Amino acid sequence: MGLFGRRKAVEQALSEAQAECQALRSQLGNAASERDELRAERDLLRQERDELHATVKRQDDELAAAAAAAEAAGARVEEAAAREAVRTKAMAEGEPGPSWPLLLADMERRWANTVGVPPSARAMKATEVPGQLAEALDREVERVREEVGVDVSITLTNEVATGMPVVFLLAATDLLGALVSTCERVTLELDGKLVLLGEVWAELGDEIDVARQRAVAAGLAVEPVEIDTERVRVTMLP
Repeated sequence: MGLFGRRKAVEQALSEAQAECQALRSQLGNAASERDELRAERDLLRQERDELHATVKRQDDELAAAAAAAEAAGARVEEAAAREAVRTKAMAEGEPGPSWPLLLADMERRWANTVGVPPSARAMKATEVPGQLAEALDREVERVREEVGVDVSITLTNEVATGMPVVFLLAATDLLGALVSTCERVTLELDGKLVLLGEVWAELGDEIDVARQRAVAAGLAVEPVEIDTERVRVTMLP
């Protein structure tokens, strides 16, 4: 092969090499594009995964909160059922029990000694339990007002008929004591239930709430303590 022939062969080989290089460049570009698409798909999958994890966590938190709320509601239902069972049993017995006259006698004695009532004027006017409960509370208010010096008053619209008069009266005097030790003015309202209102205080503390918890533990229905800027309120249901 002459010089011209060899030159032609070299040119042809160069042309083929250039074409192959161009093809490789094209393949490289396609591979880079495919790589970028895969990266974008990977990032999208990661984002979806993170969002799914966040959704699952939020649902787990909501489920845990719902379970806690259901447990708390169940506890309140059991507490209410226990109180109702105690009250139903007491009401089925029909009588306040032998401790009722003992409690009334003790309160009568403390009231008379504080206020200065002679034995001949100490007898209760009421003969039925609801009336005796109202009269005992009225006497306790008078005794506390005289002994402690706090502005305490009571209003009677309707008597309270409860199946547990002993526990009710003890809890009422306990709550009254907690209020008068904290507030400067206390009012009791009897209207088928007992509402205790306290006004003007420096610091409430937890004495009233603790007294309420004792009443609830004894089987009474006592609404949560309500506090605003002017007064504190406790409601005892029959």
